[in-house]
Amino acid sequence: AVKRFSQWLYRGCDIVAITSKPFKSYLMKTCQVSEQAIVYLPQHASDDYSSIAGQYNDNDCIDFMFAGNIGAAQNLDCVLTALTHIHTTKKYHIHLVGNGSELAHLKKLASELGVEPRVSFHGHYPASEMKSWFLLADCFLLTLDGTSSVGKTLPGKAQTYLSIGKPVVGAINGAGAEMIKESDCGLCVPAGDAIALAEAMTEVIENFEKYKLNGQKGRNFYEKNYTMDVFIHRLLKILQQ
Repeated sequence: AVKRFSQWLYRGCDIVAITSKPFKSYLMKTCQVSEQAIVYLPQHASDDYSSIAGQYNDNDCIDFMFAGNIGAAQNLDCVLTALTHIHTTKKYHIHLVGNGSELAHLKKLASELGVEPRVSFHGHYPASEMKSWFLLADCFLLTLDGTSSVGKTLPGKAQTYLSIGKPVVGAINGAGAEMIKESDCGLCVPAGDAIALAEAMTEVIENFEKYKLNGQKGRNFYEKNYTMDVFIHRLLKILQQ
């Protein structure tokens, strides 16, 4: 019944604006929306962290950070498993900032895998306190489960990551992988591939100064594609058409 209602609702619209390109094939196939009615309108991210964009804390450690909801869709098991495949003499650490249904499971998994010394679970913080955490980060982690349509979408945090001007390592498919490739903001491997993720993280750890440039490229891509001004300009153009 919900599916039929959704089909009726979407087909009744003159324009359906999608935030991730994979939604297009889904809407066309599942809801029979015509291709002509679908337009791409990516989410914007507020530029709240421009004052720390490209700034790093030099603490002799490469700090990877995931910030946001910690649920099944985020597939953070992949990150913890990847740690068992990282072999480097350089210091690195994983920071998980957020809360969610998988938090207890991940803490248990970290213990079972023996990677507890490499991971810190910081819990939830309001947006007003995130600046200090983002300043600590050297590289952001972007992960999604790849076994469903959700895994093809672009997480809202992606644009915020780019706005901060630091490299991104992703284990993600679909729109997330496309964004990392198009912006050249870092490295991306297939969703759920822990070994490949470990290799990508090791590459960043061993050659971090090089990847600072990718972080700047990400910031440039954000300014061209994901600011409020760009979003409003695109929205007005759609409405005028």
